[in-house]
Amino acid sequence: MSTTQEHDALQDRFGELAAAMEAQDIDALMACYDDALVFLENGKERDKAALKEYVQELWSADSGFSVDLATVHRVHDVLAVTLEASMSAETPSGDEVTISWPLFIAYQFDLATLKVVREVAFSDEAGVAEKFAAAGVA
Repeated sequence: MSTTQEHDALQDRFGELAAAMEAQDIDALMACYDDALVFLENGKERDKAALKEYVQELWSADSGFSVDLATVHRVHDVLAVTLEASMSAETPSGDEVTISWPLFIAYQFDLATLKVVREVAFSDEAGVAEKFAAAGVA
């Protein structure tokens, strides 16, 4: 596969991953990941089963959670993306607010299967908590 074909294939796979996340289709999402996946989020390591549980908890906690793509960079078998994550919340006064923050993720792919074998995600959890607190949401 040429470099251009690899790039296009990784972009297509990332599109499938994003579409599955948007549709909250856990089976389609998990099909993008290798069974031996290593998922690291803010230094905490999880396997594929734990990632599935984490995503399902995220979806059940807030149906208003969404992510939008901000940037993508590719280096060989890794796509590094910056996402704008957003979540809706209700303030004590009953107002609905949307809190947004950057989420940085590196997806390492097996180029033969185009499955994610390693995902490293980072967000500034303290900064996000401050945003919620500033909006009056605990």
